[in-house]
Amino acid sequence: MGYKVPITTKAILADENGGYRPVVYRQEFMGTSLRYDFNSYKIMDQDESVLRANENPFSVIVLTALLAIKNKKISDEGLKAIKHDLYDEMINREMDKDTRQGLYDFLTYYVSFDNEEVLSIFPQ
Repeated sequence: MGYKVPITTKAILADENGGYRPVVYRQEFMGTSLRYDFNSYKIMDQDESVLRANENPFSVIVLTALLAIKNKKISDEGLKAIKHDLYDEMINREMDKDTRQGLYDFLTYYVSFDNEEVLSIFPQ
């Protein structure tokens, strides 16, 4: 079933390699080839202050990913402080409970702790 509307694709690049910016996927096998051109969104290119000022709930997710990428070698206590800060950000934006829960679930599983006891300290 088709909706007969144009589509676009955006690859969200969550790596820390500043030079990695693919815009095409190619696959060839036994005489068949596929080329898929796409847009990309590099999280490392985003500005933390702009994300904090953006009212779109997705900006909290991008902010979470950006901070996780920038702080890859941070301690569990540091990650906990980042998570608390981002959760406070959601409260300050006056997001409804379901939106906060969805974003909180993302925060819980995207930014992982080495020590599971630290995760249990973070309020749910």
